[in-house]
Amino acid sequence: MVDIVKGCSDPDRAAKKLVDMAERLGSDDNITAQVLRLPGWEQPMKDITAEHRKMRLESVDQVKNLRGSMLVGPHGGSSSMQESLKGAPSVRLAKPDRLLKRIFTTHQRPKRDASAAAQGLQLTVAQIQQRVRASGYRLTLVAEPDELELDTDEDSGSVIAVPEVMRMTLSVLGKADASMAKDDCALTAAQEATLLTLQETDKAWRLIGLHVIEA
Repeated sequence: MVDIVKGCSDPDRAAKKLVDMAERLGSDDNITAQVLRLPGWEQPMKDITAEHRKMRLESVDQVKNLRGSMLVGPHGGSSSMQESLKGAPSVRLAKPDRLLKRIFTTHQRPKRDASAAAQGLQLTVAQIQQRVRASGYRLTLVAEPDELELDTDEDSGSVIAVPEVMRMTLSVLGKADASMAKDDCALTAAQEATLLTLQETDKAWRLIGLHVIEA
């Protein structure tokens, strides 16, 4: 934030730029920024986070493109989605935090603070995939239940295949490499062996906009 502010000529522009940056990074909060001019404003300061901000923005743009490609397809169109829900049991969408805590604490010895223990635990991408499937829950990029198009198969309708979810996760975290094709959700053995923490996975899934389908 300091680097963004120091690059502006006055507080008003700095505040606007902070809000614009937060919105571009995907914040859905009602954002207000107030910047006060302090002595030394005019003194030059090296922008040490410029490259980091650029990478974050590129990741957000990539996620938007991925979400768009997953949500627009042969099943696209709100009318067809609504038709597919007729006669279907009621469903609701939940944030992924509870599912992730369950995934990262499975098979762990009971501890006084299981949540804290899970934060430091690392799982491979392959283990996360296996535990998501074993949980029986399905994942989607759709944000509203009435927009869901549900089929019984994974990677059909509004349901996102677990390998595709992990491919997007690695991409957002900057852990994808050139060997993973953009249009191929298959992961290499090295990528499946990549270790992720609960915090990393939760951060990526929130940025992607994943929801858990609870029927």
